[in-house]
Amino acid sequence: TRVRTDDRSILPKDETLFSRLVSWGMCTEQGGRTAFAHQIIVDYVRLNASRQALEDAIAYITPRLPDPDNNTEVQELLMSVVGLTELTEFDWDHVTSANLAELLIWQASVWRSAGEPERAELLCPRVLSLAKQSEQTLLKIRAMNLQSALAFDQGRIAQAGSIERRTAELALTELGPDHPISIASLANLATSLRAQGDLPEAVTILRRVVTQSRETLPHGHPDLVTACSNLAICLREAGLAEEAMLLLVEAIDQTTSDRT
Repeated sequence: TRVRTDDRSILPKDETLFSRLVSWGMCTEQGGRTAFAHQIIVDYVRLNASRQALEDAIAYITPRLPDPDNNTEVQELLMSVVGLTELTEFDWDHVTSANLAELLIWQASVWRSAGEPERAELLCPRVLSLAKQSEQTLLKIRAMNLQSALAFDQGRIAQAGSIERRTAELALTELGPDHPISIASLANLATSLRAQGDLPEAVTILRRVVTQSRETLPHGHPDLVTACSNLAICLREAGLAEEAMLLLVEAIDQTTSDRT
C-alpha cells in the first residue's frame, strides 16, 4: 500500500509515473515523497490477486520483520503487515498459516510494546487458530505465551497461570521434559503461581527447572543463573533462607557479569 520513491529503488521514469497516478487519484501523496495506493485500488488487488501472489507477499515480509521496539522501522512496515493479516479469513496451507501467525504475533508485540495490550489481545484468537492450522508445536506455544503475557500485563494472573499450565503440558508432551522450551514454560508457570501466592507449587516447579537446567545447560548459561535466582527468591519468601543463600552462591559462581 505504500511506495517510498527514494534514489535507491526508483527507475528513471518513476517520477512521471507517480505524478500521473496522483493526478488521476489512484495514489495519494504524503511528505517524504511517499505515495500510497488509493484504498479502492488496494481492495481491488486484494480481491483479484492470484493466491500465489498473496502467498509470495506474505512469505517475503515474514522473515524481514524488525524488532517490535524499533519504532522507526516498525512504522515503515506496520500498515503493510496489517493489510496482509486482514487476509487471515481465507483458507491457507500449513506454511502460509505459519507465516500469517508470525505476522500477527509481531503485530501484537508492537501494540503491546506501545502500551496497548487490549488492542494486542484482540489478535490472539486469530493467532491461535493459525498456529493450530500450521501444525507447528513451537508456534502454538509462542501463540499461547503471547496470550498469557497479555493476560498477565492486565492483571489477570489466574488466567495467565491457567494458560501457562496448558502451555507447559503441551511442551512436555510434544517436545519432552529436557527441551529448553519445556523448561522455560515451567518457569513461566512458576512465575504466575508465585504472583498468585501459591509458593509451595511454585517452589516444586522451580526445583524441577533448576535440576533440568543443571543437566541440560552449560556452566554460566544465563537461563541457569535465572533459574537459580528465581528459586532462591521463592525459597526466601517461603522462609527457607539457608537454601536460598546456597542457590545465590551458585548463581554468583555461574556468572562473570558484575551487573548480573
